[in-house]
Amino acid sequence: MTKKGEKSKTVKAPKGTWGKILKTVFSCCPVSAPFYVLWTLSAVAASFVMLYALENLVEEVSAAAAGTGSTQIMVRLIAILAVCVALKSDWAVNRLFRNRMCYMLNKKFAPRIMEKYSRLDFYCYEDEEMRNVMHLATDNPIILPVDAFFSAVNGMGAVFSNISVIAYFLTVSVWMALIFGVLVCAVIVFDVLGNREVIKAQWERTPDSRRKTDIFNMFCDKNSVFELKAGGADYLEEKYKTLSEKESKRILAGSLRGMRYNAVSLVLLALWVAGMTLLFVSMMSKGEMTAGVAVTVVMSFPVTLNTAWAIASRFKKSYQSYVSAGYVYRLMNFPERKGNGLSLISSVPEVEFDNVWFRYPGTDKFILKGLSFRLSAGTSTSLVGENGSGKSTSVKLLLRLYRPTSGRILLNGKDIWEYREEDYYKTVGAVFQDFARYELPFDENIALCLNPDLTSVKETSFYKSTVAAAGSEKAFIGKRLQGGKDLSGGEWQKLAILRLLYRSPSMMILDEPTASLDARAENEIYSAFERLVQKKTALFISHRMALSRIADNVLVLVDGKVAESGKHDLLIKKEGYYARLFEKQAEWYRDNL
Repeated sequence: MTKKGEKSKTVKAPKGTWGKILKTVFSCCPVSAPFYVLWTLSAVAASFVMLYALENLVEEVSAAAAGTGSTQIMVRLIAILAVCVALKSDWAVNRLFRNRMCYMLNKKFAPRIMEKYSRLDFYCYEDEEMRNVMHLATDNPIILPVDAFFSAVNGMGAVFSNISVIAYFLTVSVWMALIFGVLVCAVIVFDVLGNREVIKAQWERTPDSRRKTDIFNMFCDKNSVFELKAGGADYLEEKYKTLSEKESKRILAGSLRGMRYNAVSLVLLALWVAGMTLLFVSMMSKGEMTAGVAVTVVMSFPVTLNTAWAIASRFKKSYQSYVSAGYVYRLMNFPERKGNGLSLISSVPEVEFDNVWFRYPGTDKFILKGLSFRLSAGTSTSLVGENGSGKSTSVKLLLRLYRPTSGRILLNGKDIWEYREEDYYKTVGAVFQDFARYELPFDENIALCLNPDLTSVKETSFYKSTVAAAGSEKAFIGKRLQGGKDLSGGEWQKLAILRLLYRSPSMMILDEPTASLDARAENEIYSAFERLVQKKTALFISHRMALSRIADNVLVLVDGKVAESGKHDLLIKKEGYYARLFEKQAEWYRDNL
């Protein structure tokens, strides 16, 4: 959770965010971005020219009516005014450029964000503030830099347009220019301050928003809705309601805080209108304005009023997009799982845990306490122990999801973090109890590529039953899309094992590989394992200790350390900890058959 006194920091974008926004936009849109800036500058110039063109047009019309003016000059002035109006009518240009730039960022920037997610250190998902940043960074991450850029450019364009108005007003009255300049600046400042309060409320509600999303997903997921219907739905519905109310209160509180600043800006605008009106009436009554100046000032009143609001709203939008884009760039700076670049060449690895100690980030309890063991190349090892003994934690460290607190994990004599990531994961592969269920065609679900060749896994005994359950190799698996076919939990688990076998890494890690299988399917998998892991280094983790019987070696973990090791038969004869675990499980099976 965010510590007290840190909330104000979280709503600020990291230093250099504007530079990163501009770099992203200009690198992805090298033509569109500068061209739009030039277009905006031309519209600003048009604002300045339009004021004088309007004033001179009125004067020429008055002179022409009196028979002293030139119609040719009047025609030229009308043409200039028409060009200026055309340049100021930029809504269509805005839409065109924005759509084009969004397309380019979606093409070039979006893959970088996806790649970043794939490389994040695993502990990023366990840190509360990091998860909040990830949640906010996924809210239109492509549009945010574009919106920040557009709003900033348009806001600066509006500022320069108003500067041109101030410059014109200076030729009419210093007081008119002063009233306009000071009050417009004040309106902008107070509106931006009001918007900051809304953004603070957005950050503060993020944890509740994430929890709401999690609960909502439970009701949309087939695997959890069955249990919810049997009991628990009422509680979660009430929890969702409570979180919604809490979130709404935060949003309302932020909006109310922001409204205080907005109210001040409204008062300032009222003062500006009143002051400008009184000054105009006073100057007109004293004959201090020509007809052309008077018409131009009157015509500029609604324009400048609208521009004042435009400046405030565009800078509000720019600030909000800037802060939100900051979450994206903060995400891009999160630590990644990267090795030091050492190539991994050996086909069959040897692994050694060397006095490994480990505790999870944010905790004081050590899960592994000086764990040491060796997995010889080309052998299979069964890792057993009661819950909390450190089995799954050892696998997470071996898969480089975490770094040891102290000690080393060696692969072929080198620290595993010295190898290039792509090389390491080509060599070391795993299948977990909580495996991924991809909504993809059957063959792509296994291979995770287009038009795969599944010849290498077709001879596997359980491949035939799995493809039969799917219907065909091209059948779409999953129920989220129309026409998709779902699989049973056991068939999904077989598919996950096939996914690992297709990759054929030289080291296979199987964490509870048969948890969702019935006795017949489990026996089928066990019978195949000896052949599947032949000439490979294999590590099995399972509460069902039948896997230990086919393993070359058994490691028994107790309280984060190896308590016993050896072949199954030898450990049974020792009548130690392992023998008691095995007998307890065997007794349970005997008593319940």
